[in-house]
Amino acid sequence: MQDVLKKWTDALLDWLGATTQQHDDWDRWVAVALVLVDSGFSQALIRKAAPSADDYKSVFAFNIGVSLVMYALFTALAFPASRFYDMPQIAQIAPVFFLQLPIGALCAIQNT
Repeated sequence: MQDVLKKWTDALLDWLGATTQQHDDWDRWVAVALVLVDSGFSQALIRKAAPSADDYKSVFAFNIGVSLVMYALFTALAFPASRFYDMPQIAQIAPVFFLQLPIGALCAIQNT
């Protein structure tokens, strides 16, 4: 799933026409956001001897909540970033591009 998201991200950024440096910046931001969304709780479930259904529910709810907050934050920051880089298409594409955060959060528990 992560390979598919990475390829989709690369294709979208190439379509956006971002320069190589800006492309690397976008990748870094999304990679950091995906790590923050999970926050290691999925790994904790793997290491726990017998995780309960409540453990899975808690991690799922946390991942969804954090991913929605990060999605809203990044989408809101896309407008100032589009003005800074003088690329108005960033503000148009960002809401779709950053959907990988909540989608990735939906998949995190299934991958554990």
